This record gives sequence, C-alpha cells and structure tokens, in this order.
Amino acid sequence: LAKGLGGGLPIAAVTGRAEIMDAPIEGGIGGTYGGNPVACASALAVLSIFEQTQNPIIENARRLGSALEAKHNEWKNRFDLIGDVRGLGAMRGMELVKSRNTREPHPDAAKALVRYAYQNGVILLSAGTYGNVIRFLMPLVMSEEQLREGLAVIERGLENVTQ
Repeated sequence: LAKGLGGGLPIAAVTGRAEIMDAPIEGGIGGTYGGNPVACASALAVLSIFEQTQNPIIENARRLGSALEAKHNEWKNRFDLIGDVRGLGAMRGMELVKSRNTREPHPDAAKALVRYAYQNGVILLSAGTYGNVIRFLMPLVMSEEQLREGLAVIERGLENVTQ
C-alpha cells in the first residue's frame, strides 16, 4: 500500500489477515518509512479522498485498468512473443517468450522493448525471475489519452521487436 498511500511522500504500510499480522512479536513488523508525522498526515489525507463515496481516482483507476486489460488481450492475440498477461486493474504484467509452445523466457525482447519505449518517451520496467516480464503500473491520476499515447508507443515497440 505504501506507494499510493503516501501521496508522493515516503511511508510504509503492510496489511494482511489478523492471524498473520498478529503472529510476530510486538515490533516484529516494521519498515524504514514508518511513523514520519508529515508522511502520516499525507496518508490520512489520501485515505480521506479514497473514503469518498464518489471517488474520481478509483473510477479513473477502473477505466485505466479496463483499457489496459483490453489492450493486453489484443496484443496477446496479435503478437506471438506475448506468452501471458496477468494482473488486476492498472497493475499488470506482460510476459515475453521465445515460443508460446515452450514458454521459454525472452529477456532480450523485454530489454529491447524497454529500450525502444524509453527512446520514445515511455518508461517501462522489466521484472520477473528471467527479466522477461514488462511491468505496468501507471499513476491512477493519468488520463485515458495519456494511457493511449503510451500504449501506442509500446505497440510500435512490440512491432519493432518482433521484426
């Protein structure tokens, strides 16, 4: 929860089922960014926004997540180098493979796509055990137009990588 919770300020947050969270000794769960008063005030302001009945950030996050999922599914049907797309909402992963049959990871394609995107104004991160997964986690306040712009760059990058 930490990244979204702090509103840009450093703060940490851990959640879980009570039986798990209550198991460690007192002070057993902690973080570098726990307890800063300014960051805590920011987190409270963020939470108050999220508690609003009609929350434009949550509504926008749903729209962004749906648009991203639709584009990922379109790409998966179009590009054989996409082995899998997974995730929820606006936080997703796109796995690049050499072959869908063998599912052999393709970290070189991921590196090439990250490089292409960066050279064309979009910052992507590769992740995963083999470095072949492209992480998607956009700001929840971005516009759908900004998302479309970024996805167009990534699509051209996928076309470039598959040639």
